[in-house]
Amino acid sequence: MNKTIIILLLILVYSCKNENKENIKSTEFKTKEIKEKEENIDSLKVQEEFNFEYIKSRTTELSKEISVSYNISNKNKNFIPKDFLIKYISPKKVDIGFPESLPADYPESYSFRASKEYEDFNLFTFSYDDESCCTTLYAATTKKDTLDIINIGVIAYSGGDAGWVGEKYGKWINDYSISNVEPSEYDEPAPEEPTETEIDTIWSEIQISKKGILKYIEHHKVKYIGNKQVE
Repeated sequence: MNKTIIILLLILVYSCKNENKENIKSTEFKTKEIKEKEENIDSLKVQEEFNFEYIKSRTTELSKEISVSYNISNKNKNFIPKDFLIKYISPKKVDIGFPESLPADYPESYSFRASKEYEDFNLFTFSYDDESCCTTLYAATTKKDTLDIINIGVIAYSGGDAGWVGEKYGKWINDYSISNVEPSEYDEPAPEEPTETEIDTIWSEIQISKKGILKYIEHHKVKYIGNKQVE
C-alpha cells in the first residue's frame, strides 16, 4: 500500500513539473510572439510617418537665398532618422556634387532644412555635417506620391581641408532654377619657394525640369595662381 502511495505521489510530482515546463514554454512563445507583433507595428508606424507630410513637419519653406547657414530653436527634431537615410538617401547616387553616395552611419550629422511641393514632384533640402571637411546642403527631388528619390544635388557648402577652403552659395532665380557662385582657395607650398595661392571661382546654375530632374550648367570659371590669371 505504501509503495502504491509513493508511486502515485511521484507520478503527480512529475506531471506537475512537466505542466510547469509546458506553461513556461507557452509563456515564452507568447512573449516572443507579442514582441514580434509589436516590432511589426512599430515598423508600420515608421513607414506611415515617412511621407511628404512627415518631411513638411520638419522643414521650413524654401528661402530665396541659399547657403549652409542654419539656426533654428529646436534643431533636434530636424535630425534625419537612420531608417530614413537607409531607405531613401543612402541608396541613391548623388547626381550633382559630392560624394558619390551619402553614408547612413551617423544620422546625427543630417538635418532636414526646407521643402516645396510642385505639380508633378516634391523637393526638400537637407544638410550633412562632415567633420573632416564641410557642411553641405543638398536638394532632393522625389516622386509626387512617394518619397522615392529622383535626383540629389549639392546646392551649397562651406568648409576646408589640407590647405583648401571653399564655399558654394546662391539663390533661387525662379521655382525651377538656382544660381550659384563657388569661390575656393588652395595654398600649395613649393619647395624652397614662397607659397602661391590658387584662387578659383565658378559661376553655375542648376535647372530643375517639370519632372524633378536636376541639371548642372557651368556658365563661367576663372583661376588665379598668385596674381596671375591662368584660366
